[in-house]
Amino acid sequence: MIKALTLLSPELLVAAAAIACLLLPRLGLVRASRLPVAVGVFVLAALIIELVQGGQLTTLLDGGFSQDRFALFAKAARLLTALIVVLAADWRELGITSLGLSLLAAFGGMV
Repeated sequence: MIKALTLLSPELLVAAAAIACLLLPRLGLVRASRLPVAVGVFVLAALIIELVQGGQLTTLLDGGFSQDRFALFAKAARLLTALIVVLAADWRELGITSLGLSLLAAFGGMV
């Protein structure tokens, strides 16, 4: 179970960041100006975990999850693209909802 959580943690980090972008500003729990920096840290952590732990080519969940080299490189490329988008865009103009939806698209591509 620990091995499955380790290999799936990049997806969990990206999904958590997307949900945080969609829900936290509406609830008033965090200022929208600080959220892109935190999301950038989450995506960077997901990229590092994917590059370090993703090299374990294995099958998990009784064949429901299989990670090969193609999946590793595709997920790393998607995470790098998401990191560049998060850091390069002006989220004050685009809105935090757009950031959350961009992260959901990255999550969908990873899964």
